[in-house]
Amino acid sequence: MMRDAIQQGAAVIRALRNERLTPDQVRRRQDRSLRRMVEYAWNRSRFYRDKFEAAGVRPEDIRSIADLARLPTTTKAELQRYGITRALARGYSPANTFEDATSGSSGTVMKFYHSREAYNRYFAFAYRHLAAIGYRPWHRVAYTAYERLTPLPWERLGLGRRERVDLTQADPRGYVADLLRVRPHFITAYPSILQLILATATPAELSRIRPRAIHLHSELLTEGLRRQISEGFQCDCFDDYGAFEFHHIAYECPRHRYHLAADNVIVEFVRDGRPAGPGEEGEILLTGLSNRAMPLFRYAIGDVGVPGDEICPCGSGFPTMKLVQGRVDDFVVLPSGRRLSPRAINPVYEHLPGLLEHVLIQESLDHVLVRVNVAEAHRDSTPAVIERELGALFGGEVRVEVRLTARIARGRTGKLRTVISKVTPR
Repeated sequence: MMRDAIQQGAAVIRALRNERLTPDQVRRRQDRSLRRMVEYAWNRSRFYRDKFEAAGVRPEDIRSIADLARLPTTTKAELQRYGITRALARGYSPANTFEDATSGSSGTVMKFYHSREAYNRYFAFAYRHLAAIGYRPWHRVAYTAYERLTPLPWERLGLGRRERVDLTQADPRGYVADLLRVRPHFITAYPSILQLILATATPAELSRIRPRAIHLHSELLTEGLRRQISEGFQCDCFDDYGAFEFHHIAYECPRHRYHLAADNVIVEFVRDGRPAGPGEEGEILLTGLSNRAMPLFRYAIGDVGVPGDEICPCGSGFPTMKLVQGRVDDFVVLPSGRRLSPRAINPVYEHLPGLLEHVLIQESLDHVLVRVNVAEAHRDSTPAVIERELGALFGGEVRVEVRLTARIARGRTGKLRTVISKVTPR
């Protein structure tokens, strides 16, 4: 535990310093880190040695980020076929690594392994984001989670303590009770969980839950939902874009711009095999710079995003991105070929009174099924409103079916995917 505390402390200092590098310095450091990781994978990862040789690439061919296009992409399906434990680098095994798993919201749970050194770096990156929005180690943090929180070495000193809001409780009133007990300075949560809390807490209860800021993560955040959460809790909200394979990918600074965590990942936005331009949608490919237990190069995370090109006035030299549009399989594909992301669909619901949870499933090219959990007073009127507004959004191309439900199934970790498409784009 003491070793981890020392490593985490040192990593925090480096992380805070890295953020203040100039863009040119950031790029040069990424190039150096990439060269080291490619050399390491060539020598220690059978999975990547075979992939590189099949592509006719050797370590000396990769000198900078510009050379990344010479490397083959990696997919989740490919890793699963190969065998996750087989893909571990030499010297690592499930016994000496930290295991993470997906939420299972896509229907399949996938495991992944991280080195201890990587986990300590992830702690530093998370601290950097929280510190930027005002967090200090002595503040109380309410952390929504299904599973018990892993103790941190700093907690023995009374620092960095997190209090769990237990998501295994069937009734969201239990979440409210946990927040009233903790009286947090900061809340870290899925947006959909806070939406449930706002719908079930009384005004008097909310007046007693007044965090200084809220850290949102793991789910797509629209501006309407952000506004709802911010107004409900009377504080600012800051989003975090991550994935269990890398933990920390991008985060919102105090100026509400998304910065790529350039000391943890290299992010590519690719459209039709070429780099997407600023403001243009592209598939996100990620190359990890922290985890030597399972190196990943040009990993197709399954998300679509938009790169940025602005220099942020917050002072960070890390590059920016505009937003994440959603997963590739979260886009609704219409018979006309038009594609709609969750960012275009979810605002339809955000003004509806009494809405607790919602999920849209595209069953076929001309049929979507919407499951909604609505407060009792609005159950009679809400389905017709949703059918009308989604019908207008889809231009009459799709039959919209709405079903009321008392509870919507979430993934293993409580994450909610609000749009799921079973249709393969043409």
